[in-house]
Amino acid sequence: MGFTQREIFIQIMTVMVVSSVAKSIPRELRQQILMVMRNSICPEVDNKQWSKIASDINTNNKKILEHLADSLKASGDSDKVMSDPALLALDRTVHDNLKDIDFDKLDMTDAPQEVIDWIKSKKDSV
Repeated sequence: MGFTQREIFIQIMTVMVVSSVAKSIPRELRQQILMVMRNSICPEVDNKQWSKIASDINTNNKKILEHLADSLKASGDSDKVMSDPALLALDRTVHDNLKDIDFDKLDMTDAPQEVIDWIKSKKDSV
């Protein structure tokens, strides 16, 4: 079973939010491109659904970044890391991959301050 038109539109909107190419296009132009894509690919998605999807994406982006910040902060607490298998795996993966991260190319535009501080601390340890 393939994606519904709503799911396809969510994917289109997500790409338009995260793509460096799309982000380089002025907002008004992106909206017009979205409208053309919606009308041709997802005509069942109406303006009310579009608005709700956009609102949900914005809300979820904020929650995801907050959770990322919380997870990174928790990774600095050795007691939490040792008691949580997922945090322990994160800590080991970060440690094993630090040398492969190009910190100067990380786009920190939307990152919470805690994430920026965590990345700076890791960059200093490489």
